This record gives sequence, structure tokens and C-alpha cells, in this order.
Amino acid sequence: MIGLILKDIMNLKKQAKIYILLLAFYGFLAYSNKEMSMVTVMICLLNVMLSVTALAYDEKANWEKYALSMPITRKDLIMSKYCLGLLGLGFGVLVSIAFSLIIPGVNTKVNNLMILYASLAGLGALSILFPLLFKFGVEKGRLMMMLMFFLPTVGIVLFSKLNLPPPSIETIEIIKIGIPIFVILLFVISIIVSNIIYKKKEF
Repeated sequence: MIGLILKDIMNLKKQAKIYILLLAFYGFLAYSNKEMSMVTVMICLLNVMLSVTALAYDEKANWEKYALSMPITRKDLIMSKYCLGLLGLGFGVLVSIAFSLIIPGVNTKVNNLMILYASLAGLGALSILFPLLFKFGVEKGRLMMMLMFFLPTVGIVLFSKLNLPPPSIETIEIIKIGIPIFVILLFVISIIVSNIIYKKKEF
């Protein structure tokens, strides 16, 4: 499996210049605004996109058909992509922490909380996205990914216009504990579903 992950990382080196330019741009935004929240979210989403790019390279090269002719299981192929996604999110967290330490005026406590929830959002996105990509392919999956990011944004905007009273402290505490548990469970379920989909897939 380590070999599969290294193969993906080598393929993604083609995107290294674009990736570095985007990180530099986000770093400039954070430095200019002395505010990291949006930048943290964008860095995490950028690293989620790297996993999609890795899948796109595999699909274009018909890699799965070739890989399965070797002593590689379908489960190995699935787990390597999930591990790549986790590595990408982990790297995004490290970059966000580095920016927050370098850039003056950033509230470290608030930013650390933002990094945590941005990472959970990225993990949740991967959990939903991977089964769709394995089922429908990258091209259709990208359209679904756009909807996946668009619909919650619309929902949040509409929800904010309802002028509902703010939740109680007890409710907020339950949500703070519940979200990480929910995302971790979603991630585990996603792996199971992806394995089921991939076992039935023909190449």
C-alpha cells in the first residue's frame, strides 16, 4: 500500500507548481487580512482536491486494470486513496499551523479551533466524495462534488435568514462533541461502502 501512495505522490508532483502558488496566495491573503479562518478552510479543501486529482490520473491511465493484474487487491487500491486523503489533510493542518505561527496578529486559540473544524469538514467531504467517485468516475463525480459544496452553502445562507434564536450553551457543547464523532463514523462507513462498490466494479 505504501508503494501505491508513493505512486500517487509522484503523479501529483506534476501539480506541485500550481499547489505552491496557491499556498503562497493563501499565505498572502492571511498576512494581508491578519485572519486565517477562510485561508484554513481553503487549504484543507485544496488538499481534498489532490485526492480527486490522483484518482483522475489513475482513471485516465486505466491504472486500476493494470494494477489488478499484479498482486494488489481492490481493498489496497481503496485504502491507498483514503490514506492519501488523510495525508493531504494532515499536511494542510501543518501548513495552516505554520502560517498562524508566522503571521502576526492571528488569534492562535481561535485559529486552532478553526483548523480542527476545517479538517473535520475536509474529512467529511472525502467520506462523501470517495464512494461517489468510485461509483460514477471522476468526471461525473466532480459535478456531484460541486453540488456537494454548493448545496450546504445555500442551506447555510437560507438558514441564517430565518432569524432563529442562538442555541443554548448546552446545545453548543453537544454539537462540539457530536461533530467529530459523526465525521469519524461517516469516514468508517465511507470506507465500507467504497469497498462494496469497488468489489462489484468491472474494468
